[in-house]
Amino acid sequence: MAGMHLLGGHGWQYSQFSTVEDRERRCQSVLVDLVQGRISALDSASDSRNVHFRMFSGMHPAGMEYLAGNYRGTQIGVLTCYDVQFDGRQGTSYALVDTYMRSLADRIRAEAERLPRERFPSPGMKLLATVGAACELMIRFMTIHPYADGNGHIGRYVIWAFLHHFNIHAKRWPLNDRPGPNYFDHIRSYRSGQRKPLIQFVLSHMV
Repeated sequence: MAGMHLLGGHGWQYSQFSTVEDRERRCQSVLVDLVQGRISALDSASDSRNVHFRMFSGMHPAGMEYLAGNYRGTQIGVLTCYDVQFDGRQGTSYALVDTYMRSLADRIRAEAERLPRERFPSPGMKLLATVGAACELMIRFMTIHPYADGNGHIGRYVIWAFLHHFNIHAKRWPLNDRPGPNYFDHIRSYRSGQRKPLIQFVLSHMV
């Protein structure tokens, strides 16, 4: 974690360089552009670097503008060898982030092609399958943890954008705030093979 330690024990923390109000405005601006079609839902879910830049540019130490909008392992500054931990787990090694994110992008596009071809017995089952796919993609993203900070925001954005691609609008699914209650518990359960609680949790934020 050499790159991370160059920024102190906890690495880059955007919260030290911004306010809640700043971040909320950025997130709302991104969602407005997504809903109004100025951001491609599928493209931005597959490659979120421009969205990450919009959310976090200027919220970093002086001279480290590259932290916003670039993956760990990018050959610039501290990102060159920047590893992270999330919820006690090690994120993907900085050396493999780009490869894993390319694979995730392929998976997102494959799911976007697969779901419309599937036959479901009811609209409710179709919605359940689509939200289930979105949750799986978010978990894969969070496992990689490609950014030095701001991964939670972008993980939630992946759900927003993927569902929006299917004209499903997660109106109560937040970007800036962590949804509660028990958000991390649901993520842990999903990683342990219990997928239903997280899927139901996301569904509960859609009405």
